[in-house]
Amino acid sequence: MLSALFALVMHTQLVAADVPTITIRTTGFAKKVSLVVDDLASHATVQLKDLQGNILLDERIKNAAQFAKVFNLEQLPAGMYRLVVITETRETIQPLTLTETGITVDENQREVIFSPAILCKNGYIDVSMLNNRLTTVEMTVFDAAGDKVFSDTQRNVLKVERRYDTSSLPKGNYLVRVSTPYRTYYKDLAVK
Repeated sequence: MLSALFALVMHTQLVAADVPTITIRTTGFAKKVSLVVDDLASHATVQLKDLQGNILLDERIKNAAQFAKVFNLEQLPAGMYRLVVITETRETIQPLTLTETGITVDENQREVIFSPAILCKNGYIDVSMLNNRLTTVEMTVFDAAGDKVFSDTQRNVLKVERRYDTSSLPKGNYLVRVSTPYRTYYKDLAVK
């Protein structure tokens, strides 16, 4: 119980430290959209994707508390797109509809997906994750050769609070993978 509480507190601290304010607006010009990200605590990535998940635009934000840019989408055909802002703790997805004459942005369709907090220290891996959907979450550890050394599956969960003992693993580098049906997250782990 104490480990679950510790993981939840750590996840809450990580989330609180990375709560950017994201403003997405259409401009006065037909097919341009402005994006402003304030209170950015860490690096971020801005992507524009089509509905098939193809990345049409990829911009990295490094060491800036604020980011502002106007994106010109005139070259894109009419249709549905997603503007995605990815930080260490969350992914904010804003659907956009591009028409022949302009852009429609409905902030009520905005979705925020929280990344898991994966802390690796003192012989343990603490995984804390707020899942947006009732789904299966699988945590897997791979060694440096890519072989699976551990796996744990939790079915039909909204929240994950787990502690895993890594003290029996041989010294070396490992990869932690946390997977849902919608996203996969990775974290490097060094056992010393």
